[in-house]
Amino acid sequence: MIGKLPPEAVEKIEKNLKSSDPVTATVSAWVLAKLDPNDKRLVRKAGRLLIARIMDKDPDVRSAAAQALLDLKPDPQIMHPLWEKALESADERVLVTALDTMAELGSPAVPRLIAALEFEGTRPYVAYILGKMGPEAAPAVDALVEHIDDDNPEVRREVLFALGKIGPAAKAAVPALVKALGQREGPECYAICYALGSIGPDAIAAEAALQKALKCDDESLPLFSAWALAKIHPNCPKNCAKTLPILARGLEDPDAQLRVGSAEAICCLGKLAKDAVPVLKKALDDDNEHVRQAAADALKAIGEWVLRGLCRKTRCPSGEGGTPAEPPPPHLTGCQGTRYLRVSAFRTFAGHAGRQHVPSFQLP
Repeated sequence: MIGKLPPEAVEKIEKNLKSSDPVTATVSAWVLAKLDPNDKRLVRKAGRLLIARIMDKDPDVRSAAAQALLDLKPDPQIMHPLWEKALESADERVLVTALDTMAELGSPAVPRLIAALEFEGTRPYVAYILGKMGPEAAPAVDALVEHIDDDNPEVRREVLFALGKIGPAAKAAVPALVKALGQREGPECYAICYALGSIGPDAIAAEAALQKALKCDDESLPLFSAWALAKIHPNCPKNCAKTLPILARGLEDPDAQLRVGSAEAICCLGKLAKDAVPVLKKALDDDNEHVRQAAADALKAIGEWVLRGLCRKTRCPSGEGGTPAEPPPPHLTGCQGTRYLRVSAFRTFAGHAGRQHVPSFQLP
């Protein structure tokens, strides 16, 4: 609280909220709310402007607004209706930019975000932000687990992706994830497999459930289950015998992202995957650069030499060893249903930087 200011000073600050300079307007909003955090009118007015500035095209303005909101600690009962209204009206790119800006606040924002999960209207957005934070959001695991069975399928999907992005630190979620895998059907199971595989060896309790999923009739679930098993228990010959044929078929999937993910799962298996050498060598001629790089990496892990320039299309930008260079984030597009979950999950499986899918709650 800054302290009592003369009415004319308050009037001038409120006037600055309309400044054409976004920095002046943002700082003025912060000062306005600091004057008296108990004045709901001032807090509401400042909060509305700061939320708008989080969606500004200038990254410095977005960052300043996010820091201001974190510093203010405004009453959630005031702020959440403002957030809900702003997020619902934002277009896809603005929405993702705003949420990513909030994620950049890092661990200091986690306790506030945990509390924000209690608000139904903004819950999927909050889960997305926590996922974007990755391992820094580990303190939120228990709160996220409470919403694995949320009535809103959008919330469930965002929670699953968030747990996956948190990674090994989300191991406390394994029992709930295993239970969910046995109860769900269709694309949601792909995200469960992603979460389990991303947790890694600490998700060993899911092994039996994933082995069962290898045999299901779903078009894609066996591939996602095989990927998860390769991440959780890569040195198990018994698992390899079951998963390798599925992953080898995945190398011929029409979708390049799934081919990349299949190759990287085979890479985890190392020398146990020697039977996949022929199909991996074939993948060195794939039309997609990232598939070629992932196949070269897998061959190297198996013990096969892959020389630079071995085939017409293979390129290893990072040097002789064939380690793939970081691929650029794909253009954000709106896609939905089975293909959305299938591809968006494997974009993460394939090791692409950051979260590579448009939040499900914003799909058309």
